[in-house]
Amino acid sequence: MKKAMQILLGLMLAAALGTAWMQGWEQAMLLLILFGFSARAYRLVRIYRQDADGTGYEKQMKVVQGFTVACALLSFYWPDSMYLNAGLFTCLIFHCVVNRYAKAAVA
Repeated sequence: MKKAMQILLGLMLAAALGTAWMQGWEQAMLLLILFGFSARAYRLVRIYRQDADGTGYEKQMKVVQGFTVACALLSFYWPDSMYLNAGLFTCLIFHCVVNRYAKAAVA
């Protein structure tokens, strides 16, 4: 699952570059910010699986998930952007994989 998360992060970065090339920097910056928060989620899950200490994990993941939802709602401003929507879809898949990976650590 770790490899899948790394591939999804790479796809998000590729979608951000495609968005910058075809649509504009405003949308690309939104995807780059989402990429940053997703990379943060990846790092949090990796630390959580190693330490199994959930003291700050839940709070930090709520921030990451809240910002991701806010960015997804901002995407309604550009409904016709194929690259932005592909990047958001990749971000959604990434967060599903992250949640599954974190739940596997608890079990």
